[in-house]
Amino acid sequence: MRRLLSTGAVLSAFVLSLSVPHVLSAQEFSPGLFEKAESEDTVRVIVRLAAEFDPEALVLEGTDGPQTSAIAQAQESFAAGLDEITVVDAIEGLPLTILEVNADQLQQLRGNDAVVSVVEDTLAAPTMAQTVPLIEADKAHNAGYRGQGQVVAILDTGVDLTHPAFAGKIVSQACYSTTSSANGGSQSLCPGGASSSTSSGSGDDCSSSISGCGHGTHVAGTAAGNGGGVVGVAKDAKIAAIQVFSRFNSASTCAPRSAPCVLAYTSDQIKALNQVRQLAQTTSLKIASANMSLGGGQFTSACDSDSRKAVIDQLRALKIATVIASGNSGFTGAVGAPGCISSAITVGSTTKADVLSSFSNSASMVDLLAPGSSITSARNGGGTVTFNGTSMATPHVAGAWAVHKSRFPNDSVTTVENKLESEGKGITGKGITKPRIDMGYLGAITLIPVTPAKGPLAFGTVWMNGAKQKGYGNWTSTFNATYTRYEITISGQNYYYLNYATVITPMDTRFCKSSSVSGKLLVQCYDKDGNPATSRFGFVTYKP
Repeated sequence: MRRLLSTGAVLSAFVLSLSVPHVLSAQEFSPGLFEKAESEDTVRVIVRLAAEFDPEALVLEGTDGPQTSAIAQAQESFAAGLDEITVVDAIEGLPLTILEVNADQLQQLRGNDAVVSVVEDTLAAPTMAQTVPLIEADKAHNAGYRGQGQVVAILDTGVDLTHPAFAGKIVSQACYSTTSSANGGSQSLCPGGASSSTSSGSGDDCSSSISGCGHGTHVAGTAAGNGGGVVGVAKDAKIAAIQVFSRFNSASTCAPRSAPCVLAYTSDQIKALNQVRQLAQTTSLKIASANMSLGGGQFTSACDSDSRKAVIDQLRALKIATVIASGNSGFTGAVGAPGCISSAITVGSTTKADVLSSFSNSASMVDLLAPGSSITSARNGGGTVTFNGTSMATPHVAGAWAVHKSRFPNDSVTTVENKLESEGKGITGKGITKPRIDMGYLGAITLIPVTPAKGPLAFGTVWMNGAKQKGYGNWTSTFNATYTRYEITISGQNYYYLNYATVITPMDTRFCKSSSVSGKLLVQCYDKDGNPATSRFGFVTYKP
């Protein structure tokens, strides 16, 4: 699939980035970084250290493995060797250290053997009831798959903790926000002005008086809300609310939006993703996806040198999808960052008429489409509000991930992605066809009618999970499907005839096995390689 760097920073009504993070090669610096350091008193940078890093090692070694220890030692050694440079943070488990430096201090990093690359700690803005049936999530709901047992992490402006859409849903909270003199100055939005917090209230949405706040509440409602007039895609899933934005008061920094506004440092996004990783590793929470409806820039191919990729890869190794908006600049052949990271799940927007939204960035690197135009969801402070943007499309996919994993909790990111792509509806726009997600595969199985060889008592077509179907003889049948395992129940005095039922599979690539227990016919279908699979089939029973 994917991606290379195109030109500079791009502003739009929905996507804003003051600059675009990229690394040229080992021991090189972001273009323009020295010029910015000379023109401003302070510049924030993310330093990649020369420590061995393999995302799969986290799965194999755990959080206290040799790789984590080696990275910590490299961070300590690097910090100890710095001359009057303030270390803002060293991110646990990742070979990344955040610094605030002036031009002279930035020059000190050149030629440092411990440094692989230095990139600016850039800023990103938020990318700005009716769509659940459109993507057939209601069919999955009716089948019993509503995201139960799963968690969706919302990395955004926070979530309105008092909104009825989220009653009993918030299982984890965190905040990563920055107070700094760089970029015109920013203030932390975490409780007490701290740079990070996991205390109660830390995941709350910021004040609606600040431009951009309320965005996370809307996103969370689409992904997993349930109440107050909101029904999300994964309406029974839980939410990890993580606030990643900082307040900026400078009109030039906030432009084209009004000041004050919120923007998110790349480093705070990395910390938040790392928090998702730690929750998955150290708690019982089953996290299906992490939603990032933010970004900016213009990339025509993979931006895999982006500092966020390392932790996104770690999450993918833990079977957690990082679902990111493609951006709202209307590009053809390009998306924003961090959606340009190849291991992310990049989402574009469609209208409710199944047409690509005019504002949606489109490129071969977009993985999935979902409704993003005129989306009504939770409003910060109560009630509902309607927004447009790939920000609104992205939580449809993050929620769909949780719905799928409520049925198949052990599926990898690749497996879920392939399923959503193969089952999606192809939408063509700007010369590119991509799948708009459709969850109907979890709730609709087709049976075909067959002619029984012996005195028929029953055969029929049951086309919808849970639907009652006309029977033959003095009974009726109901059909309940769990994707690859089907359960057929008949009512009436002759229910025991299911003990003599036969399943017929009219497909060369599928075969099904059946058994009968207490008047229920249990059917399990397989593909040609013996893996559980969906299948069309018929069933017959007869009087012996």
